[in-house]
Amino acid sequence: MDIWITGGAWVSAGGHGRLSEGRKPLIVPGPAIIPPAKEVFTRPHSRYGRFDRFTTLGCAAVALTLKDAGHEEGFTEPVGMVVSTTYDVLETDMAYYQTTLDQGGTLSSPNLFSYTLPVIVLGECAVLFRLTGPTFCVGNQGGLGSFALNNAVSMLASGKASKMLAGWIDSPPPDMSENGHKISGSIFVLLDPNPSRVLPYASRIRYEKGILSYENNAIPSLENLFTPAET
Repeated sequence: MDIWITGGAWVSAGGHGRLSEGRKPLIVPGPAIIPPAKEVFTRPHSRYGRFDRFTTLGCAAVALTLKDAGHEEGFTEPVGMVVSTTYDVLETDMAYYQTTLDQGGTLSSPNLFSYTLPVIVLGECAVLFRLTGPTFCVGNQGGLGSFALNNAVSMLASGKASKMLAGWIDSPPPDMSENGHKISGSIFVLLDPNPSRVLPYASRIRYEKGILSYENNAIPSLENLFTPAET
């Protein structure tokens, strides 16, 4: 089974970018730099500034991915989304818990409470882009987003969706780190087994007998899909 990567985007401490720009994601230590709404959405989005960082990172990368693929307005067909994460919304959980400590919890933040589950980003994206296919979160095993990629492809192979978004999101609390370096950001790609058009930068991956490959190599991370294939 051949699957095309028809769009992609990333947000990190190194800035943000799209697959069509022909460069790999710049994933560097430090807090991710959130792009302004006018660079992300084609129409004003009032809730973008009220999201927690985890949801903001996910929505920004998804919006940029769909803009890259020419699907800014969303879908009328069943399209799903899989997110892999290591820390999920731990940063938001801790921030919310701090608001519950005084006066018996009467000052606890309802806005933060709304974002204490990682699936909230799925709901926000589903509403924004009319995602009606399978949507779920998984742990991050191996490279960034690799587990999400495998799960998303399995949804396509089983016929449960016509297209799938696969991505990685992490926004660890300030006192936690990955291999000694704090990494915050998001990467997403749009997977399409039957694209109506194949753009010059669209990469093709192969799914055969449960194994994914790109240019006959394993795919350890979503970052690897941002290297344009040689033609």
